[in-house]
Amino acid sequence: MIHLVLVGVDTLEVGYALSGELSEEDVADLEDAKGKAQEKQFDSNGCPIVFHGRSFRMMPRGTSGKQWRLENDDVSFSLAKEWRGGEVFPEGHCVFRSKYLWRDGWEVAEAKFRAWLSSWASVVSDKVSRVDLTADYACACPEVEIRGHEITGTVVKRDDYASGSHARGHRLTGYTFGGGSLLGRIYDKRKEATQSGKEWFFPMWKENGWDGESPVTRTEFEFKRDALKEWQVVGVSDLKACASDLWRHASQTWLQLRTRVETDSNYRRWPVSEFWQTVQKTVESFGMVTGVARSEQVKPQMRRLWRAALGNLASAVALGSMAGLGDGHGWEVTVGWLGEKLDSEEFRDMVETRRSKFATM
Repeated sequence: MIHLVLVGVDTLEVGYALSGELSEEDVADLEDAKGKAQEKQFDSNGCPIVFHGRSFRMMPRGTSGKQWRLENDDVSFSLAKEWRGGEVFPEGHCVFRSKYLWRDGWEVAEAKFRAWLSSWASVVSDKVSRVDLTADYACACPEVEIRGHEITGTVVKRDDYASGSHARGHRLTGYTFGGGSLLGRIYDKRKEATQSGKEWFFPMWKENGWDGESPVTRTEFEFKRDALKEWQVVGVSDLKACASDLWRHASQTWLQLRTRVETDSNYRRWPVSEFWQTVQKTVESFGMVTGVARSEQVKPQMRRLWRAALGNLASAVALGSMAGLGDGHGWEVTVGWLGEKLDSEEFRDMVETRRSKFATM
């Protein structure tokens, strides 16, 4: 049985049209941080900055048309210096990170960011430039003949409708369909989450009935600006109203997976596969999100860091003990060096830089 364990938005990009102007103090702070970020000592990891009560890293370079790029663990926000109410392009552009969207739910996450932005700028309008709608199922990734008639829908009108299948070793890990302003992906999400340190998905899946052992397959549709315009999705409010319609179109008209019937040469009569029927029915529950506490998201990263730190320290002690001065020599040298570094100004600066990296909204 195929069981739905999570539905929501995994990627969201929104442009914000701003009016008014930045204060001289704001401009000075932003320019100072950007100047420091361009110094070699930061190695392009950004310079810590607290901007209107939120911790960020100022990156060395902005983006097209925008002088400054502020990043933390929740968002990447690009900001223009000159504001014209969106006459040319949105003066602010925010890329919401996956953890933030799943932790609070995408609507709450965007509302919290908008509230912070509105506390120091006048937001005239907003425009969604990308959204990834996703659903996770407790089941194995289906096997599909990538160039066979098991794939139907308007996507096959593209010459490159099947971008390819993906594997790790001899094991199938997923497929990509479409291109341009609309992409579809089906892949082994449990494996990807384990490899990329996203084990914080596991508590959310378990909350919705995952047994902790079964594979989890993700179906994902990526809509960019041109595809969103076709559905009259301009701002965030439009996305709230049309998310289920986007999913219905993508899963019922744009892409379908069918089960081959060897005795029937007319593939249009082949039944929609059991897996894809479940994907299509997901429209009924789309928008439901089960959040996960911030602490649950941090734990896997901490475990990885602890393992790495212990491994490096063990290597240092072992190498130090081989210097011919006895087994205790490696311990003494390593403990002494560690104590000195932990109490240094250099280490405090490193901690502050990383604190800005992991800061949230």
